[in-house]
Amino acid sequence: MHILDFFHATEYLADVSTVLKKTEKDRKEWLESACHDLKHKTRGAQFILRELKSFKQALGGSVPEILSKTITYFENNLHRMKYAQYQKEGKSARSRTRKLEQQTAKIARVFNTY
Repeated sequence: MHILDFFHATEYLADVSTVLKKTEKDRKEWLESACHDLKHKTRGAQFILRELKSFKQALGGSVPEILSKTITYFENNLHRMKYAQYQKEGKSARSRTRKLEQQTAKIARVFNTY
């Protein structure tokens, strides 16, 4: 099973917060809440996706591109965003990043020996 990197998912949420909320304070509060739900609630990603779709529907015809992109991103990756479940199973949502860091360290060691 491939776990989607949590940081990557939160980047989308940060970007879309700029169209969901008008003030910096409201954006920050929404983002903190969304990130918490995504990481700790059993159906956090589904809840966020539903919220994004409701906002899109409320907008009517003119939908910001970042909102459409974020909805598509969540739809395509929902099956890999079960972070609360992964934590219960002892899996890391940062596993891909750790593997890349390990590979980079190996490459650096090889080049430093020459």
